[in-house]
Amino acid sequence: MRPAGMVRSNWGNDQLAHGSLSFVYIGASEQQRSALAAPIDNRVFFAGEATSLENGGTVQGALESGERAAAEVATIALPGERVTIVGAGAAGAAAARKLTTLGFEVTVIDARDRTGGRIHTAISDAWPVPVEFGAILVKGEVADPGVATAALGAVETRDASGSVVAGVSSVDNLYGIDPTAGSVVTGRYASLVTDLLGDTQVYLSTTVVGIAHDDDSVSVRLGTGESLTAERVIVTVPLGVLKQGAIEFSPELPDEHQTAIDALGMGTVDTVWLRFDEPFWTTDATAWRLTESESDLTTWINLQPLTGEPVLVALVGGDAAERVAAMSDDAVIAAAIEALASFAA
Repeated sequence: MRPAGMVRSNWGNDQLAHGSLSFVYIGASEQQRSALAAPIDNRVFFAGEATSLENGGTVQGALESGERAAAEVATIALPGERVTIVGAGAAGAAAARKLTTLGFEVTVIDARDRTGGRIHTAISDAWPVPVEFGAILVKGEVADPGVATAALGAVETRDASGSVVAGVSSVDNLYGIDPTAGSVVTGRYASLVTDLLGDTQVYLSTTVVGIAHDDDSVSVRLGTGESLTAERVIVTVPLGVLKQGAIEFSPELPDEHQTAIDALGMGTVDTVWLRFDEPFWTTDATAWRLTESESDLTTWINLQPLTGEPVLVALVGGDAAERVAAMSDDAVIAAAIEALASFAA
């Protein structure tokens, strides 16, 4: 039952994200997402899943927000204007595609050495399937033939003794995704971003530390001390980066924007990937839940019915994600083996 390999994400400690998805604090309003999305002086625009009122916390929301911000720019900008996009994730890529199509001069900047942001696909000879370190569950459809998805299906719940728990609805959600309507990514989610970016000029490993604007232009200050000038800028960095104050805005952000940043939280959902030489389980359910357990690894996706490969993926969020992130690899494997004992054949 011991896995042949294990890899995991650690978004909470990622200094370029500080978490994996946004949420609204108790007592705050979802309308804070709209407040964060509001343009500033028709020069500084915002996109990203944290600005999506309908689909916050999702890739779908990020894509929609990028298109929304691009449309806002196109409404007031002159043809051919220069637009700088900060962030080469889903929102930045969607904005770049739309603006490029409309004839604007677009430049994308990202601090990472890769595009994709919180979408991160790793392909390795050691793994029989592409490993999705970031988003893996899909709400709705992915309109990109390069991204392989499969219906998530029913949830099977077992207790610590291995008994199937009766009366648990198959439409129980997994981190906001209805299994009967959602999908799991089984390959190359990062191609969604690279396809959208196309031939857009992208500067990687380039940190933005300041954004200043006046009535005529925007200056984007880089960590190298250099600056880029454009007529408009779209900021798509994760909410966690804004909460850290990693980018200095001049003039300072309006009170409405800062209030929104404070009212929205940044949560973490990490994945733990295990590959086996052969399956030790007999269930064909693609989603597993462990109940009445003290384990932090209680939600699993079984990729074998979807890919034919004996690979299991744990989803762990909130306080549990923080505890798992602090564990050694050996401790995570031991905890996984203990949790998965309930699903052993």
